[in-house]
Amino acid sequence: MLIAITSVTVFAAVTLLVTALRTRQVDPVAARLRAVQAGIRQRNPILEQPFITRAIVPAASGIARFLMRLMPSTWLQETERWLLWAGNPVTLPGFVLIWAAMVIGFGLCPVLITSSSDASPVVVIIAGAIGVAAGVFLPQFWLRMRVSERQYQTRKGLPDAIDLMTTSVEAGLSLDAALVRVAEYQAGPFQDELTRALQDMTLGKSRRDALEEICERLNVPEVLNFVQTVNQAEATGAPIGQVLRVQAEQVRIGRRQAAEAQAQRAPLLMIIPLILFIFPSLFVVLLAPVALTIIDLLTNNQVFR
Repeated sequence: MLIAITSVTVFAAVTLLVTALRTRQVDPVAARLRAVQAGIRQRNPILEQPFITRAIVPAASGIARFLMRLMPSTWLQETERWLLWAGNPVTLPGFVLIWAAMVIGFGLCPVLITSSSDASPVVVIIAGAIGVAAGVFLPQFWLRMRVSERQYQTRKGLPDAIDLMTTSVEAGLSLDAALVRVAEYQAGPFQDELTRALQDMTLGKSRRDALEEICERLNVPEVLNFVQTVNQAEATGAPIGQVLRVQAEQVRIGRRQAAEAQAQRAPLLMIIPLILFIFPSLFVVLLAPVALTIIDLLTNNQVFR
């Protein structure tokens, strides 16, 4: 028995020794040389990316950073706040780059057009100034319109979200589960920000801080009132279902009042198209026959004389 065990051990040792001697460590330099000799080129992963990603994006980022150093810090902070309220459609460097491109483009196009038509220098300067002004204010106007639209969509969908939250809480779910249900089954700016808040809560942030950050990102008074009421109810131990039902009713009343105020503004807004388009057409239809008749009578009297 001992002889058999010894024989197996010696056989295994010899086999492992022979295998180790026959196995050679691969030299990376030699492998690279063999690959080059065989015509195989190992490409750099950076070179495999598109040209826009490799060249244009870093250059645009450098230009944007240079422009941001020239801008006032107060303007940059205000613009960043408006971008946050708009849902960050672009980054702050991207917005600065777009703003600079529009200023240059809107400023140069009228100058080139007027200078090519042999206009006077005063006309060229006025056209360039108007183009620069348009390039300065159009991006800001677009950003503010984006914020207004997002706030309108938030006010429009907030009552339905609170109703679903109320129904879920009264059905026995916790407030966190009700927030998850609203984020899953509804769509809108409030639901998107709620999804982000739930992700922050998953990473360890408290519910109070996550909900307060929703108010900062939306800048809607109704959302601020809702968050403050929920946090206060949680702190005082009030029944959250009843609080949510009262909040839903208040938000719905506010939405109805806003719709009524907008309806009352409609007659005032209709005055401008009435004066510019409808009244001139009525004057032409009503007064043109009378004017033609008067002209005909005056002409006939002139002929009889």
